[in-house]
Amino acid sequence: MDILSNFSERLNEYMQYANLNSVALSEKLGVARSTVSELARGKFLPTYSTFCKIIEYFSCSADYILGLSDDPKENAVFWEIQPFATALREALSRFGKSQYELEKEQSISGSIVYDWLFNGALPSIPNLCKVARFFDCTIDFLLGREK
Repeated sequence: MDILSNFSERLNEYMQYANLNSVALSEKLGVARSTVSELARGKFLPTYSTFCKIIEYFSCSADYILGLSDDPKENAVFWEIQPFATALREALSRFGKSQYELEKEQSISGSIVYDWLFNGALPSIPNLCKVARFFDCTIDFLLGREK
């Protein structure tokens, strides 16, 4: 399965477990009902901001809900999500990598990476997965939720 179908399936599991329909979840997250409905049906992946709201609301692992891990990390304590620019700068420093290496190894435009680092732009979920793969770390780590 791919990230889109994994996300949709696991989002539906969390919604069922919490006894929420798309209307109720949309109200709790502060997003449009149609957005939650289409996410649950696997029409598209959420934006970075909506993704963060979902993983925070369900207190779930970002990697698990995307299907990148089979460990739901139930009862785990996650740190607060960091601004992406901060987390990316910290990861570049910690892993001794450069912006240029990230761009070349993951085929991401230099202007996009620059915007992430300096203009506050947020990555798409597929690009977030690429960045985590580049650093060989979890998405939860990249979001600052794991130390």
